[in-house]
Amino acid sequence: MNLKQAKQIPIMYFFQDILGLKGKRSANDILYHSPFRNDDTPSYSVSIHKNISYDFATGEARDIIGAMMDYYKISTSEALNKLAKFASHTPPKEVSRYIPKEEVAKRVYKGAKERKEEGNIPSKQDQLQAPADTTQIKEIKDIFYFPLKNYIESRKISIALAKQYIKEIQYTFKGENKLYFGLSWQNISNGYEITRYSTTYKKSFKTAIGTKDISIIEGNRGTRKKIETILIFEGMFDFLSYLEYQKTHQLQEDAIILNSISCYQKAINFIKQRVQYREIHLYLDNDEEGKKTSQKIQNALNTIQSNRGIRKFIANANSESGVVNLHDNTTHSTRGIFKIGDILQNISDTILIFDKSDLYEEYKDVNEWWMDQ
Repeated sequence: MNLKQAKQIPIMYFFQDILGLKGKRSANDILYHSPFRNDDTPSYSVSIHKNISYDFATGEARDIIGAMMDYYKISTSEALNKLAKFASHTPPKEVSRYIPKEEVAKRVYKGAKERKEEGNIPSKQDQLQAPADTTQIKEIKDIFYFPLKNYIESRKISIALAKQYIKEIQYTFKGENKLYFGLSWQNISNGYEITRYSTTYKKSFKTAIGTKDISIIEGNRGTRKKIETILIFEGMFDFLSYLEYQKTHQLQEDAIILNSISCYQKAINFIKQRVQYREIHLYLDNDEEGKKTSQKIQNALNTIQSNRGIRKFIANANSESGVVNLHDNTTHSTRGIFKIGDILQNISDTILIFDKSDLYEEYKDVNEWWMDQ
């Protein structure tokens, strides 16, 4: 691509398709929040007919190549190569397709509440699940949309790791022309769990297409016939953060992603059907709901083990009595102090439950902790 060819591409392609910005129509211009500096009100103007941008605050004018050079801090030739690469994956649209239309009240899906005005963000009820018959998936592919990449990196997750477990999804709702972008992965009911991020309002929210359910990620079995340990995470980014922490792209253990704290019973049902698990590690949020759910899972395992006719032994690094001390390899009891090895010889069928929240004790969840490391 040369300069002449580059200048034929609508400059809105850079601001909307590549950076994911939303603009407001003003006469023959489109106003954006500046991607080059912080501004409280939109002050960066793009001329629709002249195909050039102008910064009211600094007095700088840029064409599409100049904008890319300043944003990425690269040379002219590098900007041309970068633009050519973008265009090969996501071809630019006609100029008229970039002009914002008057916003009208729309519905997330049939029977749902209207979107909230601030940021076009659905209500919590709407975020839970969108029926598949009211949603049309346009494309599922490797992550390319740059606002999604920026969001992943803002969570301190590498793009290479994210691409192994999540995809970019593009979808629309019936009766709407708007195309939505999100990060997606499948659950065990063949539904699609989705995380969307609004670049304008700096907010993310979760939704699902189809049935809401847990996701299972198998560990590296290697030469083993079975994996006896399973880890339970509340969200996908907690799981990815744990992988980053362990400096690996695949765990040795199996993992459950709840996708919603309300899906904890589905995780219990999954474990009930698989007697091979001997250890369960909990990585739930450090809030009241997470603590309650952790206790519910432990209580449910009492029933599981009763049905199997075996005894239960719970290990928790934070407790003080009747549980394992992970540092001195002993367990404290009203009857005395015993070696773990002696106990496990007699209860080899015991399910051990480890509450791992002490790893991120002062943080809301695993990802928040990892971002601070």
